[in-house]
Amino acid sequence: LREKWLAWLSGGREDYFGRVRQQSAANQAAADAVRIGLERHRELEQDEQWKARNCRVCPRCGRVVQKLDGCDAMVCGSDAHGGNQQHGCGNHFYWDDAEPYTAAVQLRVVGETEVPQFTEDSRVRGRHVFHPFVDCAMCGSGEQGSRGIKGLRFHCIHCQSFDVCADCELQLAEHHDPGHIFRIIAESEFHWEWLPVDTPVRFVRRSGKRPRTLDGSIRGNDLEGRLGRVLGPSLPPLEGTRVSLVSVNHLNAIDMMFEVNVSVEHLEPVLTCQEEAEELFAKVYGEG
Repeated sequence: LREKWLAWLSGGREDYFGRVRQQSAANQAAADAVRIGLERHRELEQDEQWKARNCRVCPRCGRVVQKLDGCDAMVCGSDAHGGNQQHGCGNHFYWDDAEPYTAAVQLRVVGETEVPQFTEDSRVRGRHVFHPFVDCAMCGSGEQGSRGIKGLRFHCIHCQSFDVCADCELQLAEHHDPGHIFRIIAESEFHWEWLPVDTPVRFVRRSGKRPRTLDGSIRGNDLEGRLGRVLGPSLPPLEGTRVSLVSVNHLNAIDMMFEVNVSVEHLEPVLTCQEEAEELFAKVYGEG
């Protein structure tokens, strides 16, 4: 701990927050790319659904045809009377004899909350964490007297109960014994015995061990820092928690949304304030 604390004071702090700024910019660019892709996908879905409702396919060549008005006599590639020439095989058929067009893209509702968040660089662990039920001993913790600590938590190993937030850590030399060593905590240490359905969660390491699925199919860097949503307890014989996870390919496009089973100890609720933590605590442990 002494060596880690010295490394933090001797350039680690600047390196950490520099990486935070870099990843914020990179993640924003990636998130923007995914949102643009989703918008284009929605436009394609809408176009395909319109064709499924209004178009049919030529019985000979399979070309998409649309009936604007008039009788049911059709000619593939032109109007029935020879006008409006387009690509087509020239087959004559009746509208009712043609198969309806089948949408090539299935309609899928994707809300803003389903836009994937990207894996957090392990070197900037803790940038989004919220430590509930522990307050900064110096600012108590910042924003209009709100409780809990956002981001990295610094715990003095010499004092019985002295924790500070990242903002106040810069002032420790002026307000605390400079010889004291601080433990840098990147994940919340509050233990949740289970988590309700629909709780948003982040996959985190515990006691130095990185998260992995119960079947070992996904582990380490492929899971740590990812976001998901609780689906419920794992089905027997597995003993853990089912979580929905979004898979993103190398083009930052959504490949699929799938389900994984993990131990609840590697799930950290995504919280932003003490009030959210207290509400979740009441659901898990009861009002008392």
